[in-house]
Amino acid sequence: MNGKDYHGLVKDLQEKEWPGKFDPDFEWTRTRGPSGYDTFAPSHHFKSYRPLMTEDIVRDLAINRKRLLSIGCGPAFLEQLLCSRLGVNPSQVSLADLSREGVPEGFTFYQFDMYQEWPPIKDAIDYIIFPECALIGVPTSDDFEADQSRCRQALYNLISRSLRLLNPSGQVRLSGGGIGSCRDAAIERVLSEFPNISYGHTGEEFVYITK
Repeated sequence: MNGKDYHGLVKDLQEKEWPGKFDPDFEWTRTRGPSGYDTFAPSHHFKSYRPLMTEDIVRDLAINRKRLLSIGCGPAFLEQLLCSRLGVNPSQVSLADLSREGVPEGFTFYQFDMYQEWPPIKDAIDYIIFPECALIGVPTSDDFEADQSRCRQALYNLISRSLRLLNPSGQVRLSGGGIGSCRDAAIERVLSEFPNISYGHTGEEFVYITK
């Protein structure tokens, strides 16, 4: 199935799972969640310009029983759909967020601030994703250069900490505004620590790194 068709399939599945919950054009929730923010629909993460998820990854999770850690999961609509409609077992999925509020039961959950030190994660992971805008919590100011420095440091920390948790050939996938402007500098630092990684991106709002 090509990417566009699979994206359409996911849209159909989420409408069956949560009738009327997501705006079909903008692909986020019609009403704001506990965080006060709109939350992306699962289908949003399958868009070609920021493919946080793909059919191949879903198949790898469902068939090969790979493990997924979702950091900044929010209400975890994507992760719930993977388990309810796409063949993934909840035991394969771990969720992490700053708050437990709004996070569904039935998954291993870690509560921490992803921009600070991370707690021990008990299982080796094959995929780490940041579904709700990886840099949204980085403080901003009127000083553009200072903001860029903070974003570069935050992106480097997220990637390097993720790589330490991943199995060989595991992958970290990040999306969100601001990634493009600090991506190259952060990746350069990561390469000095993990010289055997490979990476790629689509547009300015998505990057993936393979261990």
